[in-house]
Amino acid sequence: MDYGTINLASTLRALTSMQDTIANNIANVASTGFKRRQGALIPFETELSQAQGMGGSVSAFQEFADLDQGDLITTGNKMNVALQGDGFLKLALKDNPDNVFYSRGGALARSADGELVTKEGYLVLDESGRSIELGSEGDILIRSSGEILSGTTGDRLASFGVFRFDQSSSLQSLGAGLYRESPASGEALPDRFTQVVQGSLERSNVNSVTEMVSMISTQRHFGAITRALNTVNQITSQLFQMAQG
Repeated sequence: MDYGTINLASTLRALTSMQDTIANNIANVASTGFKRRQGALIPFETELSQAQGMGGSVSAFQEFADLDQGDLITTGNKMNVALQGDGFLKLALKDNPDNVFYSRGGALARSADGELVTKEGYLVLDESGRSIELGSEGDILIRSSGEILSGTTGDRLASFGVFRFDQSSSLQSLGAGLYRESPASGEALPDRFTQVVQGSLERSNVNSVTEMVSMISTQRHFGAITRALNTVNQITSQLFQMAQG
């Protein structure tokens, strides 16, 4: 297979990955706290050089998270919170508290055990990595600092653990708005600047019109590369036939 064919085939593979990313963004346009994924095509020369140095192939499409702030919407539900800033809530599985995730989804609830959980049932953790116990407390008040107070007595009940990353765009995406630390993102650090807004939720930062334009552009690019690949294959076939003749 010649250089041109490899180049075109590599580009087709990258465009397929890009299209999958755009489709996932559109599917999550209404998902609270969802952060769109975006990516860039790696020039083939760079890809080939990296592959030779690594002794194998590498993807021609590099994907990363776009963590721009989404719009906040007021819900009036005191169990809803939105994060204004770059921070993330720290979550864990109830039956495996050492398995932690990070999210900006703020649709919360009180579990049957009186713990603060997400709508999916993940435990919401405090600054020390412990579950937040609300007990049978009625209304709660949440300060912008993340402190949770009793709506009756004003006593401090707990405080949200809000964390940031040096390279948050490199977090490992697990889907459904969940992220995990990666070597490139660095470790989670306490975030003292992000504000917690009670009674609100953060919309996804996906612009459906922008994504549809990107999808159409990618489809057209894919079609052009496919036609070019077919042309290269036809020329190669004709040259082969001439050589055999």
